[in-house]
Amino acid sequence: MTTQTTPRVLDLTPMTGTNLKEHLALPDGIVLLEHDQEPDPESGVFRILNPSSGDDRLTWDKRDFRAMQDARQTYIDLVKKGFKPFRVDATGKQTTEAMQEFDPLAQQVIFVPMRPVMGG
Repeated sequence: MTTQTTPRVLDLTPMTGTNLKEHLALPDGIVLLEHDQEPDPESGVFRILNPSSGDDRLTWDKRDFRAMQDARQTYIDLVKKGFKPFRVDATGKQTTEAMQEFDPLAQQVIFVPMRPVMGG
């Protein structure tokens, strides 16, 4: 007997002020926190500033190699969907340092959606 599992998907709005929608499949090693949950101190955290749902937080166990691979792939997928990653400093504030690649040592990364360019 086989059991089917429902894929875990996060709905995203990668560009502010638009109706553009994207879907991000969450691998097994990634946990979507409820808004009242705090991440484990041993976890890495992606904070996605998502116009459709607010501040979505994805975590993974930094001691688990498989979870780290899932985090790397999730990072790549978010960038491909148009989100810009920024490193968070030791005080928990977003820096102006845009990340060019996944850093497994980063405690927290904030992903910011694109903004439409206005011509004129």
